[in-house]
Amino acid sequence: MTAPGPKGTGAVGLAGDRVYDVKHHGGPDQAVYAYAREDLDAWQGELGMPLSNGVFGENLTTAGIDVNRALIGERWRVGPDLILEACCPRIPCGTFQGWLARAGWIKQFTAAALPGAYLRVIEPGRSRPAMRSRSSTAPIMT
Repeated sequence: MTAPGPKGTGAVGLAGDRVYDVKHHGGPDQAVYAYAREDLDAWQGELGMPLSNGVFGENLTTAGIDVNRALIGERWRVGPDLILEACCPRIPCGTFQGWLARAGWIKQFTAAALPGAYLRVIEPGRSRPAMRSRSSTAPIMT
């Protein structure tokens, strides 16, 4: 993962990934969108349909991390080199509603308060499956 450059290009932090609503998505503060597998599993039950990793537009699906409680400025280490920093929660949009083709999805998703987190790339590097550990200042994935 690397810093994607300015908003408006469609680039995100993951090589080969893009956003299509370049006016509202992408850029350094939306380089990576993290969503928890546990939250996808809860939505599967509520929506009555299988949800694969990435279906909510996330390019980092986590396990064992409460991404909804990530603090702005909190840093995560993913693999030996990659460091990400939490920027903001996701604000659902019409494109997201279109993916699920569900009337009222934005309102339902917002009410659940399980937004996931946007992250910026602080130190570029390769990502790989990881587990969470704690440091004295921030959660770090190693």
